[in-house]
Amino acid sequence: MNMDEWEHVDLWHKRGPYFLVEVKHFKTRDNLAEVRHFKTRDNLVEVKHFKTRDNCWWVYAYIYHGHPCFTRVNEVPLHGGPTMQRRYYDDRGVCVSVQVGGDYMHLGDDRYMGADDASAAAGVFLDAEKLFTWLSDCPLTPGDPSHD
Repeated sequence: MNMDEWEHVDLWHKRGPYFLVEVKHFKTRDNLAEVRHFKTRDNLVEVKHFKTRDNCWWVYAYIYHGHPCFTRVNEVPLHGGPTMQRRYYDDRGVCVSVQVGGDYMHLGDDRYMGADDASAAAGVFLDAEKLFTWLSDCPLTPGDPSHD
C-alpha cells in the first residue's frame, strides 16, 4: 500500500447540547499549483506557480435540529465569516443538522499557514472556544422553528 496517496487530517471536537465544534488541520499536497496563462505577442504561455501554503486550518460548527440557532447559521461568529455551509437530511428529507465553517486562508492569515500543530495555531482554538461559548449561550428567538 502506498501511504503517500493518503492525506493525514487532524480533528479536535468539543460537544455541547445540540451542537459540536470541530477544528480541522491538514497539509496541502506538494503539487497544489495555481496555473496562469499569459498572452505574449507570439503565443500563449502557461506558468505554474506552486503555492507555499502548507497548513490548512478550519473551524466548523455542526448545529443539530433542536438547537436555538439551528435556523440562524448565518449569524455564527467565524474567523473571516462563514465560508462554507452544508445541510444534512434524514431519509424523509427533513434537515437534521447544518455544518457551517470558516477557514484560516484569508489575506493576512499567513501566521496560520505556517502553524504545524495545535500549539502553533492557538488563535484557531481560541476562536473555536468563542464559537463554543456563543453556541452555548445562543438565545431562543420568538417563533424559532427549530423547536417545533
